Amino acid sequence: AKRILILHVRAGVGHERAARAVAAALLTLDPTCEPIVRDALEFSSPLLRAFYASTYNRIVSKAPRVWGFFYRRAERVPAQSMRQRLRSTLSAWACRDFGDAARRFRADAILCTQFLPAEVFALLRERGRFQSPVFCAITDFSSHPIWIYRGVDRYFVATEAVKEEVVDT
Repeated sequence: AKRILILHVRAGVGHERAARAVAAALLTLDPTCEPIVRDALEFSSPLLRAFYASTYNRIVSKAPRVWGFFYRRAERVPAQSMRQRLRSTLSAWACRDFGDAARRFRADAILCTQFLPAEVFALLRERGRFQSPVFCAITDFSSHPIWIYRGVDRYFVATEAVKEEVVDT
């Protein structure tokens, strides 16, 4: 049986819902598979766990324009830029238990429905510290450079338009 570790982050509600929907679909397609749905922040540093999702949720609910401003500014950062590589390195440092968690769950593959675990596992793959396939389901209505990483094996998207955006990134 294939063990698929499906990672989301409780920033908003869509990432977790997508993860659970994928798990249900996998079981329908192959009742012998073992989807394991987890919040990726369980395997991050205490500081990141305490502030990452709660800060996002607070800003989006109380100051959505502020979040929009930073989101749009981040769109201008190329996916393979030095700034993005630094961000990925810092994220991997704060999430250094991700690889151990995947090994503990004996995951045959990783599926991410939020960009943070995709970013970290992609970097681990690039550095040769993780070998299992890494997949990413983009749960946003458009692609954003923060979703795109060389170490991801395959992307799943909802629309042709998002597919074109991913290919163009």
